Formats: sequence, structure tokens, C-alpha cells
Amino acid sequence: MKQFLRLTSLFVLLLIFKQGRAQDAVHIAIIPFKAAANSNAATFIDQVQAVVTSAFANKNRFLILDRAQTEQLKKELDAAKDNASMYARVVAEQGHLAGAEYIITGIVSPVVIGQGTASIYNSAGKQQTIDQYHGSLNLFLQINRVETGQVVFSQPLKVASHDFDKRLDADIVDNVMCHLGTAIQAQLRELFPMSMTIISVDKTKKNGLPDKVLVSGGKEMFDTGKEADCPGDKVAPGSSSSTYQAFATGIGSLFSGKKKLLLDVISQEVLQAGGKSYNREKTIGQLKVESVEGELAVCTVTEGEKDIKEFMDAKKPLIIRVKKEEVKQ
Repeated sequence: MKQFLRLTSLFVLLLIFKQGRAQDAVHIAIIPFKAAANSNAATFIDQVQAVVTSAFANKNRFLILDRAQTEQLKKELDAAKDNASMYARVVAEQGHLAGAEYIITGIVSPVVIGQGTASIYNSAGKQQTIDQYHGSLNLFLQINRVETGQVVFSQPLKVASHDFDKRLDADIVDNVMCHLGTAIQAQLRELFPMSMTIISVDKTKKNGLPDKVLVSGGKEMFDTGKEADCPGDKVAPGSSSSTYQAFATGIGSLFSGKKKLLLDVISQEVLQAGGKSYNREKTIGQLKVESVEGELAVCTVTEGEKDIKEFMDAKKPLIIRVKKEEVKQ
């Protein structure tokens, strides 16, 4: 009976949280991307735009305008591209008319396949030199806020595939696109931080302090709690690949482990002074995402166990945010 009541309470809390989030979804206009000048990137534009669109395809966080609306925006922006002040005005005026809060534009450079060599230890423990191939891609991504026309993000995202010991262009391109998606997700978590909350304590330590907690967000924010494993990062077992053999034997592995995402636990306090209210936020703890179970993330409490327990016992509000991430470029 207690387990049933616990699950029912979790369901109700999640339902309320999702309804609130859906109402606050950010309206996004993704303008058809362009190829970089004097490049043959046209063949990659659709793939890159699909990756970016997929990163925003979370209806509880973002609502993406349809193609008909963005085509008109593209015409207006193209006409104003050489005048910064006019461009900002078009963003504000036309973006508002289209119902967008943010406008996304991108310039795509082609995937370039490069070749190098690496020294590894084979399954017999002997060092050998192998040829390796990798792909790289540049996407110049810009995000404008419609309300002000202000540029909130404008920089090239430089991503590369993992190394392959055989030149398989299609696989290398797929790997590049997967890593691009990971880089964009990391930027979105920073640019559009989602405040989550601790739903409940999942496990306690012997001293009664929280060891693991359940956090809202789940698959909407994270894949597995780790950086995405992309096709080709690890070659399938049974492969004759010498790179895979080095990895499988644990001798001279070329593959680094995946880092876990860290979350800040933040308390909020309203201060009154001079007839005004001020919101004060203070980081009181840290969580590490261990796994994702549907709409919940299972997290280990790595810092601030005592403070977290005191706030939860007193039913004081705590919010959870992803710590600022380093985007590999």
C-alpha cells in the first residue's frame, strides 16, 4: 500500500510539473541553413539542420515554428544581412509577427575527412602503427532573441568524429553528426537552463542523509546521464579492427571514459529591503546523474547532503540546474 501511494504521489507531481513546463515552452524559429561561401557543403545542410532541429524537438521545452513561417522570415533576414541594425530590427519585427521568441540561423561547412597515424598495442601486447581517419565539421550557429533583436549566441561549433582505422565515409559522417548533436545539447542546457526539482529521496545512507535522489527532467534533459555514445565510438565486438582489439584487451586503449553530468542544488530565498523584493539563490549541494528512468533521473548526492536534507524536511524549495559544461570543439 505504501509503495502504491508513493508511486501515485510521484505520478501526480510529475503531471503537475509537466503541465507547468508545457505552458512555458519557448517558441523557436529555425531558419533554413546555408552553405559556407565557396564550399560544397550543400550535401550536408539537410543533415545538419535535422540534427539542430532534433535538439530542439522537446515539446515541453520548445515549440518549433513550421516551415511556411520560417521561409518568409528567411527572405526578410536575407535582405537585411549586410546591415547589423536593420537585421536586428527585422529579427524583432518579423520574429514577433511569426510568434517566435528566438530565431536560429546557421552556416554549414562541409565534413572534411582527414587521415593520420597512431601507435597502439595490439592484442599480443606489441606496439604497431596504424592508419586512422576522422571527420570534422564547422557549423556557425547564431541565436537571436526576438524581443530585443539581441544576439545571445554566435560562434562556430567545431566538432570531430572519433578515429576510425578504416576509411568508411558514411560511418564517419554519421559519427560527426552524432557528436554535433551532443555539442548542441550541451549549448542548449547552458543557453536555456531548465530548472528541475528533487521529486523524492530514493536511497539514504546509514546516518539518514540522502545518498540517491530522483530528479525531474529525465529523458527530456538527458539521454543516459552521460555524453552520448555515438555510432563508431566503439567498434562492435568480433571486429578485426586493430583499434577495437586495443580497446578490448585494455592495453593502450584509445577511448576515454564518458563523464557524468553534474547538477547544482540551489536554494531560493526572497529578501525584502526598501519596499522591494529580491530573489537570492545559493548553491548548497551537487548531484551526479547516474541513470535515466523515463521522466526521472537517478542522481547520487556528491555534496551538501546535510543541507539538502534540512531543506527537504522543512519543505523549502530547491531547484536543480545543470552545471556549466565544457563543450569539446
